[in-house]
Amino acid sequence: MPTDTYFRLPEEKREKIRSSIRREFARVPYEDVSINRIVHDAEISRGSFYQYFDGKEDMFRYLLQEYQGFFMRCARQDMEACGGDPFAFTLRLFDRIVELISQYRDELPYLRNLIGNLRFQDFHLLRAVFETGSAEHEKILAKADTRAFRDRSEESVRIAEEILQSALHQSVCRLLCRETEDSPGSERVHLEKTLALIAEGIAEKEVTSC
Repeated sequence: MPTDTYFRLPEEKREKIRSSIRREFARVPYEDVSINRIVHDAEISRGSFYQYFDGKEDMFRYLLQEYQGFFMRCARQDMEACGGDPFAFTLRLFDRIVELISQYRDELPYLRNLIGNLRFQDFHLLRAVFETGSAEHEKILAKADTRAFRDRSEESVRIAEEILQSALHQSVCRLLCRETEDSPGSERVHLEKTLALIAEGIAEKEVTSC
């Protein structure tokens, strides 16, 4: 997140920098974002930029902050509404993201560049959505009912959570990269099938190694 130095800037200057960052993230995918272009557009020095941000990931998290409040409120409500079922919770989060995309329909090109064009190795950045405070994120996940898991050790539960989040992230990225109106429905069906495979297990019980 931005440094205290950034937040001590006059509001007008902060907004100019933020607008420049948004324009750059709307212009190109994450991997192609140019800090040089941002500092030129915001009329600040490169040295000043690094007094405000650590780099691209820091800016990415800052931009997602405007959606975090909505998403965290929904996550709290949805975990409770689905009785802690981690699979149902994942689907409900997908529905919330569809709602968010609909709410910000005019910003779809921006959201597509910000999220939809992330490379596989950058999926971890989407966890920034939860970073209203990792403690709050942990509180929500702690309410998940993991009794259906074969292995309920702490490590296995954490891995299972990561797999479910990865499935959600990939569905969201595919959704943002599509243009057709039926995208949410078809992508939701795909996510449902993915979650069913995860829940049931892909391999037979007896598997011979190569």
